[in-house]
Amino acid sequence: MSLNERLAAAARFAAEYGNQNSNHLPMALIALARLGADDAALTRFTDHYAAKLAPKAPAKTRLTRETWKLHLGKHAHHTDHVELIDAHWGSIGKDELLRRYVPLLLGGVGAAAFHGLIRLAYGLEGESRSEIVEGLAHWSDSYIAIARDRRRPELSLATAAESLARLAADRDLTPPRGGEGGPIARGMEAVAAQPAFARHAWALDVGPDPAAGLGEIADLALRVYASTKSFTALHLVTSAHALRLVLPWTDDRALAVQRYWHAFLAAYVTIGKPEPRALDADPEAADWSAIKERAAAARDDHTIKFVYTCLEEDKVYPGRPYRQVAAARVFPNGGRG
Repeated sequence: MSLNERLAAAARFAAEYGNQNSNHLPMALIALARLGADDAALTRFTDHYAAKLAPKAPAKTRLTRETWKLHLGKHAHHTDHVELIDAHWGSIGKDELLRRYVPLLLGGVGAAAFHGLIRLAYGLEGESRSEIVEGLAHWSDSYIAIARDRRRPELSLATAAESLARLAADRDLTPPRGGEGGPIARGMEAVAAQPAFARHAWALDVGPDPAAGLGEIADLALRVYASTKSFTALHLVTSAHALRLVLPWTDDRALAVQRYWHAFLAAYVTIGKPEPRALDADPEAADWSAIKERAAAARDDHTIKFVYTCLEEDKVYPGRPYRQVAAARVFPNGGRG
């Protein structure tokens, strides 16, 4: 069975299950395929993962381009969004569809703990119409606004690292009660609602090259993950990769990075504002072939996606310790002898 056939079959499942948990099956299948997993491995993973998923609900509300915004973030209209977006694709094509929807959705880039963004990015990687549509629909249905208004920053502009350190030192900004318990996005909303959050939201100096600015944020994400091994921090790493893939479909890329930074900061506060770990590449860590083989046999969807992200980011940011962090994820001793 081809990957596209598997993705088409997986589209029968709802985008969420349980307590607003995102369905990772199609994302994991794309990542597994790109890690070199064979057909048997894809079947095993599908059989294992699909057992906990719910069937997709039938459409219940006919959305239009005018009413679409009224149904954002309700976690109740995924199929309705799919039907609207797929019909829109049929009339204007993929590229124009993305150029219209992505800028509108970036204000809620933290949707479903970044999974709308991530699912869209994986759909682009897999060149799958159904997954591009499903990703945009999931992003729409789980949309959350973190920093709603463009405003003059209350603090002087600073680099991502400086801004993060400044936020970490702000005692008025605290994690929500319960820490990482419950949906990540709900905790992010609780952080963003604190008055102190507004002081930091627009203080990032993206710089003249938004892609380079995103690269600095991606480095912070990797170092925060390395210092905590936090489930939330893992999503910072995978979402930075996803935004890099989606960024070409928005003209105001500096604003896109700013919007992502808002969600990044909110997620960072939910895990207690840990200090990013200083990291150097470890030449003795397992090589990529061994890491990919181990990840391709994994049953944990987050491990599969994380290793795939590290593999792809290592190509773009050579010299960063993506390989050693990926090795540590799949090997107890990092794959060292």
